[in-house]
Amino acid sequence: MRGYRVLALTIQLFCLISLPASATSIIDQFHKISGPINGPIDSLYFDLGTYQINCFMFFSIARLEPTAQHVGEARECLKKRLVEGNDSIAKVRTIFSKPNAQAALKELAFYWREQMTEVNLQHSDDEEIEILRLLKTYTERVRLEADW
Repeated sequence: MRGYRVLALTIQLFCLISLPASATSIIDQFHKISGPINGPIDSLYFDLGTYQINCFMFFSIARLEPTAQHVGEARECLKKRLVEGNDSIAKVRTIFSKPNAQAALKELAFYWREQMTEVNLQHSDDEEIEILRLLKTYTERVRLEADW
């Protein structure tokens, strides 16, 4: 539920600011990639993807208007979303007992944290969509290892 609030707040924020049409394209792509939420793995992908998009949008604003305030807000968003994402990963981690599922979740966590630390003013829309696709791939690997 928290992920929906973050996404809703992000969309509301960007309705107040004129962004290129690509911003809605990223959100549309995210919804196509994510599909329905049917369990903890789907929820984890939705949370991590939402946090990723949220930070990307803040950095997009900072790219359009590179003021100290906008850059500071983007960095603050990044700090908050990293903590929330780590919490989401920790919750899912307790569900899995199989070593391969734990290893796959660890790879997902590493990939997501790496991408979050690389979100910056130079990040493009296409790169963001590719990150979301790879994030989904890593998430599906966790599901496969857990079910295997």
